[in-house]
Amino acid sequence: MKHFYTFFVIALFSVVTSFSQENKILFIGNSYTNYNNLPNLVNEMATSTGIEATIEMHAPGGTRFMNHAQSAQTLAKINSDQWDYVVLQAQSQEPSWGDQQVADEVFPYAEILCNQIRENNACSRPVFFTTWGRENGDAANCQYVPEVCTFEGMNNQLINNYTIMANDNEGFISPVAVVWASIRENYPEYELYTADESHPSLTGSYLAACTFYTILFQQDPTAVTFNSTLDAEVTANIKTTVKELVFEDLENWNVNIYSPVANFVYTENENNEVVFTNNSGLSENYSWDFGDGSEVSTEENPTHVFVEAGTYTVTLTAEKCGETSTSSIEIVIEETLSVEELNQNKIKVFPTQIVDKLNVQGMQFSDKIIIHNTLGKIIYKNDKVEEIDFRKFSNGIYYIKIVSQNNEEQTFKVIKE
Repeated sequence: MKHFYTFFVIALFSVVTSFSQENKILFIGNSYTNYNNLPNLVNEMATSTGIEATIEMHAPGGTRFMNHAQSAQTLAKINSDQWDYVVLQAQSQEPSWGDQQVADEVFPYAEILCNQIRENNACSRPVFFTTWGRENGDAANCQYVPEVCTFEGMNNQLINNYTIMANDNEGFISPVAVVWASIRENYPEYELYTADESHPSLTGSYLAACTFYTILFQQDPTAVTFNSTLDAEVTANIKTTVKELVFEDLENWNVNIYSPVANFVYTENENNEVVFTNNSGLSENYSWDFGDGSEVSTEENPTHVFVEAGTYTVTLTAEKCGETSTSSIEIVIEETLSVEELNQNKIKVFPTQIVDKLNVQGMQFSDKIIIHNTLGKIIYKNDKVEEIDFRKFSNGIYYIKIVSQNNEEQTFKVIKE
């Protein structure tokens, strides 16, 4: 008698994402980065909360993105280590210039730098340092770009264009300019600038460092105990502001939006065979735990046979660059397979999406294998095999037919990519 089997989804669990600890950070910029040794302030904050980090800097004064993109020294620094994050800071005025000038002289070089960063380490994440507007606007460029005549206008120009660069290059945003504007408004007595109305005072650099600490380590800045030589009340207000504007809204600054997201669906066939379709995003490697004690599968879209009746939690782990995401579904199998049905499921053909070789498991000595294309033409025929070289076949859909001594047939569909 033919049996019919029913599969039920009991629950879809929340996706849980875990992250590796990123500790190697390079700052590329100019005097805004160099003033008060901003990278060292970030490192001191990290140390105060038990985070170990290697943080280095390459920041010659006045350097523009186009200079860095063409600099052998900058490229050598990028290539000197496997950085987890590379912070990019443009010359303080250039991202606030007119739209066409920024499109011609800033955006292309930001892209070149990001490409250089990822050529060195595909998993490095660019972080764009959104610098602040000058205390009373940019008088030198006010006649050409009216928006920069005031702090607010220049600040907004910088925020907008750094955001564009981050989005175009899959980078994080360190929204120092956003925090800067808030502190100026709510604590006008805090002096964020030096006498030149451009470079940061120690308070301004501390504000920037606190923002970077939060973005780079994704930690609550109010846990930081390092205050440098500043008044504790001042640093407390800065940390609280960063917590509200940055830590509590990390996704708005692109943090973790490029991380893998595990997701899958399934369809059921006869004899307890379940075909899983992987819908994960931003992922490269996969691991499937079928919850029945069988071996973990690393196929992208596996097929699995559940032998015994029961409830099984199937978990997919998706990974990219050391970050992982998991998603689980509970499936109910209502019938235990008979010996006859087990024999029907003993042959395994994998992977279903072939790059070079096809593996065949479970064939008997007398079994034969026949492969034909979508036109029905036989392109391969042989007795029992365990591996077939598919590199000589063109890309497309193929049907793998296994014929037993009793002329019973099983057919599998695969795709050569």
